[in-house]
Amino acid sequence: MTDWNTLSPHRPTGIDDHLYVDRPDSASRMLAERIRAGGGPFAVAGPMGCGKTSEIFAAATMLQQDYVVVMVPLDRMMDMRTISVPEVLRAINSRIFDLAERHLKIQLPDQLKKQIEGAFLVRSSPAHADILRNTLREVRRHSIQQKIVLMLDGLEKVASSVASEILVSLFSYSAEASLVFVVSPNLVSGPQSYEIVNQARVVSIDPVNVWNEDEGFVEGRKFLLEIAKRRLSLNSISNGFADQLDMAAFYSGGVPRVFLQILHDAAGFASLSKRDFPIDVDFGRAIADQADSLFRVLRDGDLESLRLANGTSGVEVQIDRRLRFLTHGLLLHYHVNHQVVARPAPLLLRYL
Repeated sequence: MTDWNTLSPHRPTGIDDHLYVDRPDSASRMLAERIRAGGGPFAVAGPMGCGKTSEIFAAATMLQQDYVVVMVPLDRMMDMRTISVPEVLRAINSRIFDLAERHLKIQLPDQLKKQIEGAFLVRSSPAHADILRNTLREVRRHSIQQKIVLMLDGLEKVASSVASEILVSLFSYSAEASLVFVVSPNLVSGPQSYEIVNQARVVSIDPVNVWNEDEGFVEGRKFLLEIAKRRLSLNSISNGFADQLDMAAFYSGGVPRVFLQILHDAAGFASLSKRDFPIDVDFGRAIADQADSLFRVLRDGDLESLRLANGTSGVEVQIDRRLRFLTHGLLLHYHVNHQVVARPAPLLLRYL
């Protein structure tokens, strides 16, 4: 019997994770190559559920031999509602200290160890900044790789003003480590983004192409189907189920989390009807539920703006509205023939 809970729509893949599937655009490989080439920091941005966390973990896997990779999942380490610069510095220090002591077997100077251990007891202290700089330098100096890449996840879950303040404070560590941040589109788009994009290179993780306008859509749908196969531990997929997955892939708009959620919900509807496997009616109900959820976040004038943006570059939409569309996956960007093409989320097509 298939265990549908293994789909885990909200669980990203980790380092050396066999569930990871390489995207058609090889985003993780491109990010790893850019880190090796220098020129960061890098701000990884894109709509919710597009795989930003999975891609930085995949890039980390590729960099392990050449860099000391420090992953800092802020959203799993602290309350994102009260996050502050000193707390972020403290969290980074904690991760590096643990990595150095337990895994790299690096003996940090006793004075620095005392400072780090003392700082763990203080949530907010100006000393965190100097301690972090010294820790990075010591780990870099004593490690085999002698290079560090620091990857922060979770900043897309805080207000743009707070995330911006945190990033600006961390830019000062660029000489000690290569920096990678996962952020929301709000932070790197529009007039208010100048301070960030002037110092960081933006890496976009967009939905994979699932539309029919060119041959690229085939690869996008195959990518999503392979994710389902791996998470469900399936060696093969019947033609009928492949057709259902293809339909789910289209309505997901190429957003992996939405695709997995549709499949998970379809399996739930099948279970309610005492079926081991979802059929067309179950997928129809799952897609309708997802469409209703997306429809609820619409505001006055949104549908008309989405209609007008369909097939354009998207810049015609007023900036605040466009950023909200992109962040919540109401308007999706695709790269077609080296150009950006905007499409409303397919889940909303019935309303357009």
